[in-house]
Amino acid sequence: MVHDQRSALSTYLASLLSAGRVVFSIEEAEQALGVSRGAFLDAAERLQRRKHLLKPRQGFYVIVPPQFASWGAPPPSWYIDALMRHENQPYYVGLLKAAEMHGATHQAVMEFQVVATKRIPKIRAGRNLIAFYY
Repeated sequence: MVHDQRSALSTYLASLLSAGRVVFSIEEAEQALGVSRGAFLDAAERLQRRKHLLKPRQGFYVIVPPQFASWGAPPPSWYIDALMRHENQPYYVGLLKAAEMHGATHQAVMEFQVVATKRIPKIRAGRNLIAFYY
């Protein structure tokens, strides 16, 4: 039974990726899979250990596509909007990262900088660091 739930979660992740989505919430997954929260968390933890899934915040998951397996996570620009909507926080990509995205810097920025309206802890997502400025 547990094996079926794991493969069901893997199939669900593959279907999201094929639809162009890399993020989902725990509530979405529970509803789509029809499993209990405990069963989902067990299966998700196994996939996190295998580096197929990332949990930057409680109840919010990011799928690691195969092309970003060596990085440990897709680029933050792929999921920062969904993450901040999940956190219900207004934000903007700012400082040096915004300049880089507009082609105004000559060097790569080492962290993804986000300006938010409250203090939010930094997130280490694979190789990426998301720093929040208040």
